[in-house]
Amino acid sequence: MNIVRFMTMPSKLIVFLFGFILTGSVFAASPIEDYNASKTYSTGALVLEGQNSYIMSGSGTSLGQAPASNPAVWTDLSVAATALEIPTDEVPDLSTDTILNSLPGAAPSGSGSLSGGKLLNLSTRGYVGDGTQRLIGGFKVYGGTCKILVRAFGPSRANSDNLDNPYLTWKTNPTSLLPSTSGIVSEVGDASSNSRLSGQDTNTTALINALISLEEADIQTISNWDDNYSSGYTAFITPETGTSPGVGRIGINDVSDGSGGQLINISTRGYVGSTSAQYLIAGFQIRDGSVSVCIRAFGPSRTVSDALSDPIIELIQQVSAFHSVKSTIAMNDDYQSDFSGVSTESGESVTTAKASSIPTYLNNLITKEAAIIMTLPPGDYTARVYGVNGAVGIGRVGIDKVIE
Repeated sequence: MNIVRFMTMPSKLIVFLFGFILTGSVFAASPIEDYNASKTYSTGALVLEGQNSYIMSGSGTSLGQAPASNPAVWTDLSVAATALEIPTDEVPDLSTDTILNSLPGAAPSGSGSLSGGKLLNLSTRGYVGDGTQRLIGGFKVYGGTCKILVRAFGPSRANSDNLDNPYLTWKTNPTSLLPSTSGIVSEVGDASSNSRLSGQDTNTTALINALISLEEADIQTISNWDDNYSSGYTAFITPETGTSPGVGRIGINDVSDGSGGQLINISTRGYVGSTSAQYLIAGFQIRDGSVSVCIRAFGPSRTVSDALSDPIIELIQQVSAFHSVKSTIAMNDDYQSDFSGVSTESGESVTTAKASSIPTYLNNLITKEAAIIMTLPPGDYTARVYGVNGAVGIGRVGIDKVIE
């Protein structure tokens, strides 16, 4: 959905909706008032100065900093409304989303089987910038409620191209941006100040403690949307206001007791560059039995000029501890064709049959997009997405546990 649609609304409603998008529901109800130079404002404040409306998007407080002359602190919503685009794969509008509505078959109902092992840890690494180059992770649960930990990594990668200071936003009801939505919006700029992370069990606490200073996390018990496979959740990371872009990672962990639903999907959108450091990389762990997985790489179906035109996907198994020994077990370029080529990761020759057995409810791919479907034993795996012949652009990788 494109935010340009809001331009036909009254100006104060535009301010209200952008306050909701940028700062979360806590600030969505902030009153809109004329800017007062003698008043101290905090993050999320909504003001009018002259003919323009502003939201305080910087951190901290503001005293005597006129919005028009302080763009680092105040965001001009009249400008943002004409330039900001929320991609459909980040916040799907289920009434108009052409990709979701073009599925050739119905998704499984709540009676679908979740037999076999589980996907316990899903993570995606990629380049993180602003706007369309933010790193976006959508995820779904099935079969009941599930306790999920979302983490945002950056500086712990300890490389010169790191995202030095990630900012995590979690949308628990991404089907709507309207204030009437029943979902909540969570924004975390500092994990150490998030009270929801305290009092967790030993294993969950260990995952939280893996974060270093400036990295983020949040934890929620989320619903299964009545097993409606088209509905899910969205987390995305951006550089903290005033900091530089770089390579970051989103981690999605199932930290429930196993008595409810399961984490069955992560679909991550991000910028795919020409170097291995800027490939879109999705890692996942399988435990407690084998899992039939469908891994898809999207690009041209985004139908905008910056889309990745021709993605290729490579599935790698981590053979030894600490990922020191790896093996490429499958590759695909075009999902309708067999693949034969050499892995860019390991140099191995790989031959893979076309993904002719993609479940109907997952086969929303178009020409030039890629897929791998396999039954995998317990272990640690990585899917890498990059462009054929060095192509760059915005791509998406999806990993699904197949529902029988």
